[in-house]
Amino acid sequence: MKSKKIIITGHKSFIAKRFIEIAENKNIETINYSNIKNKKNLSKISCFIHFSFQKKIKTKINLFFKKNLDRTYEIIEFCNRNNIKLIFISSSSYAPSQIKSKETHNTFSYNLYSMTKLICEEKIKKKSKKYVILRLTNIFGKNGHSFAEKLIKIVKSKKNIVNEDKHLVRDFLYIDDFCEILIKVLFMKKIN
Repeated sequence: MKSKKIIITGHKSFIAKRFIEIAENKNIETINYSNIKNKKNLSKISCFIHFSFQKKIKTKINLFFKKNLDRTYEIIEFCNRNNIKLIFISSSSYAPSQIKSKETHNTFSYNLYSMTKLICEEKIKKKSKKYVILRLTNIFGKNGHSFAEKLIKIVKSKKNIVNEDKHLVRDFLYIDDFCEILIKVLFMKKIN
């Protein structure tokens, strides 16, 4: 693979940190978005990965929406202005939970986090010139803090696990596998 230069948000997050490690080993340079906003020479940038998204409501609900939505809208404009492909890291948490979901199923949100992700997806579909939306499932791996890690600890402790909702489906994806998939998406020629 030839060298690529990409911009990312959320460089301190669990997924982005691991992605950066794997990308650097594959000769892919990652640049933190907050470090390049004012620079003009972006001709070598091939992609923008939007990992960052506030998950917890630390202030008022309207500020939670505003921060997530405004940041995503700013990134859409930035990518369009510079002719850069946007990869939006979304969530599968607003797919129907009672069935194995498909892209053709209607979506709905059951929390503010998934609602803002869904709104951002719709805005990207309407406004972005070049984009890929990846709906992540439960990502797990070393140093993670996800449901999968908690489940692994419970299994290792030999405690009983009770699934009260027999229809609920959970998918798990190892972080290194996801990072390899994301690198393949970076090199995709056809998008949207």
